[in-house]
Amino acid sequence: MSGSAAAVLDSEEFTAREQEILDVCAELLTEIGYERLTIDAVAARARASKATIYRRWPGKPALVGAAVRHVTDTAHMAPSYTGDLRADLLVLIGNARDRFVRQGRLMAGMVNAMQNDPELATLLRADIARCKMTIDDLIGRYTADGVITATDPDLIRQLAPATLLIRVLVTGEPVDDDLLTSLVDNVMLPLLAPGRSGWQ
Repeated sequence: MSGSAAAVLDSEEFTAREQEILDVCAELLTEIGYERLTIDAVAARARASKATIYRRWPGKPALVGAAVRHVTDTAHMAPSYTGDLRADLLVLIGNARDRFVRQGRLMAGMVNAMQNDPELATLLRADIARCKMTIDDLIGRYTADGVITATDPDLIRQLAPATLLIRVLVTGEPVDDDLLTSLVDNVMLPLLAPGRSGWQ
């Protein structure tokens, strides 16, 4: 990652005006996509100067990466540790479901844009890695407690988010609470803690 990109990731506190610019950027991303989005367009809609934008973000990938983090709020996807694995997993995938539904179009556009812009891909993957660390902490605590006994929990816990993404972005099938409960009870818990019963 370049020094400028790392600096952007390390200082994610925004003024009210900067938040307005990020909101505008996210709106344009949803409306016209990453390829057609320009700093000029963001500045015009936000009624800001390009100099104002460039003082905070070194270029389009950095601005877009910050906008995606701002509107998707990945820092709050992981639940608190309560000592009840089933309850925490339900909160975890419920948070993910709400985020995917709310920002599905934006996320679909970013997946495509990442294939063509290595700098944007680096920024967004760094954000995904930070989010994954918060989930790792939760899984690690239950593993230390002896509740999770799976040998490869990293692969297993990707199954539920993958199912949600496919439904939201591809098939359009419902992602209601019944689906979340089924994923936790029939997929995640049996694989994360095989042989254990009495969750409900």
